[in-house]
Amino acid sequence: MTTAKVLALAAACLLPQQPTSSAAHEARGLAHYRAGHFVEAHRELAAAVAAAGNPCPEHLAYDLALAALRVQRTADAEDAIRPLLEGRDEAVRARAEFVAAMAALQRGERAAAAARLPDAEPLAWQSAVRGAELAVRGFLRAADARGTWPEARRNAERASRTLAEFRRSAAEDAAKWRENATEKAPPPPEPPRPTERPPEEIAPDLAAAVLPPAEVARLLLRVQQREAEKQRMRRDAQRASAVAGERDW
Repeated sequence: MTTAKVLALAAACLLPQQPTSSAAHEARGLAHYRAGHFVEAHRELAAAVAAAGNPCPEHLAYDLALAALRVQRTADAEDAIRPLLEGRDEAVRARAEFVAAMAALQRGERAAAAARLPDAEPLAWQSAVRGAELAVRGFLRAADARGTWPEARRNAERASRTLAEFRRSAAEDAAKWRENATEKAPPPPEPPRPTERPPEEIAPDLAAAVLPPAEVARLLLRVQQREAEKQRMRRDAQRASAVAGERDW
């Protein structure tokens, strides 16, 4: 769903010109709008609002908001209509809710277009969903404030279908991101084999290190010296025992 159809319906709601100091700009703006020259209409109506001063007449703020939406100036439309959302007149408030809902839907559609780009962010669909949600609520508030407004109800239903479409696209996009992330992730390291032992658990005397020949010769010489020392000590002990026996005899 696009806001173009909604704006076409809202064009019929352009309020008649009121005698103000900005009447000339307003008259030219309305003429441009009805002729489909929306850039010129927005420019003239913005000039009319500036000339009207503060507070801006309600009908002029409403007309400027519609022209701003036609040229994708969503923020301008929201700024123009915001003061009317707090008005006491239910009819004025209903029209303001209607335009605010169209602005929210326009934001959602723009976000959805960005989310469909190849290099879109993974959470780009959230803005689209949020805009459609606000549009549904706004159209329903407009219908409730006016008591009965078939156009607002129909637009709420259309925005609801758009919301469902955005949510479905968001879910599909999220699934693709998860799948791609899984494919690009490096495989986990293989666990150690059961028969292998960590190096720190291997006893030093069992390590399979290869000693150089000089070190082997040095170790053999040390062993031989120890063995010779043991034999000398045994011989000395035997002599001492023999001498003691002779003395006893």
